[in-house]
Amino acid sequence: MHKRLLRVSPKTVPLYPDALEDFLAVKAAAGRAAVTLADYRRHVAAFFSEEGSPETEADLRRSVLAHMQRRTGMAPASFNLRLSYLRGFFRWCVREGLLVQDPTREVHKRADEGRPRRAAEDTLRRLLDLPDKRTWSGLRDYTLLVFLLDTGARPSEALGLIPADLDLGALQVTIPAGIAKTRRSRVLPVLPVTAAALRKLLAHRPDALSPSMPIFCTAYGLPLGRHGFARRMAAYGRTLGAPVRPYDLRHAFALLFLRGGGDAFALQRMLGHSSLAMTRRYVDLADTDLKRSHDAASPLNRLVGPGGSKLRGPRRP
Repeated sequence: MHKRLLRVSPKTVPLYPDALEDFLAVKAAAGRAAVTLADYRRHVAAFFSEEGSPETEADLRRSVLAHMQRRTGMAPASFNLRLSYLRGFFRWCVREGLLVQDPTREVHKRADEGRPRRAAEDTLRRLLDLPDKRTWSGLRDYTLLVFLLDTGARPSEALGLIPADLDLGALQVTIPAGIAKTRRSRVLPVLPVTAAALRKLLAHRPDALSPSMPIFCTAYGLPLGRHGFARRMAAYGRTLGAPVRPYDLRHAFALLFLRGGGDAFALQRMLGHSSLAMTRRYVDLADTDLKRSHDAASPLNRLVGPGGSKLRGPRRP
């Protein structure tokens, strides 16, 4: 009995890498962000690089199961991310008739509380003091940190901004649809201190740079990129003795915004969440922080003692 081939005709192109290029072209035509396309390429390519090119669907299914089994030690979010990108590609292959069944169908996402990582306020203060603002790279890093902590923008969105996206006179910045994860533009207010930092950075921007070059570029006039920014943040984290990832700045903004009395609906709009359910994670965490702070700092602790020892009822005879 012959094994079922991935494609019916031996004359058709192999599943990988040709099918991946077709898949990415379809996603690009649908308006997916460049960063999303790059992530699809990276995750799918990593799978085939590690597993080779299975010849049959049975081999592919076994490879997928083994691939994900080797990642059980990953954080749930990282595990689920790899699974989501592979599943998106393989389900497209099924729709196109390249596969009969999705080989990821037996792999389930891992439970993930989805609780944002918090960076302590003291850590954030010390972080803002680290960049050497006498250099282009340091001034850029400082301005980028200030911008992210003031707006809650996604790091990839901030890194894609160009000078035309700024309206510093009106104290606002537009995240264009082309770089927004949700493919919807939004306008973010900024504080005067953030506008001042952006003006200073633009004043030191080399005149030779194209207007289309991102604001937060390298000293060589090239796009910084999220991996380059992540490396810069890792270096700062080593100096601090407390790792801070780029996305932690977005989490910090959201939590501090709520702690400062910000409205959940306003936070949803600023973060660019498609639903309030996504914003709810921050609301729940802020509520937990509020209760913890209240338990520790309530004046009643000093008046009646911890646990209300002075409020206990009379002893029974």
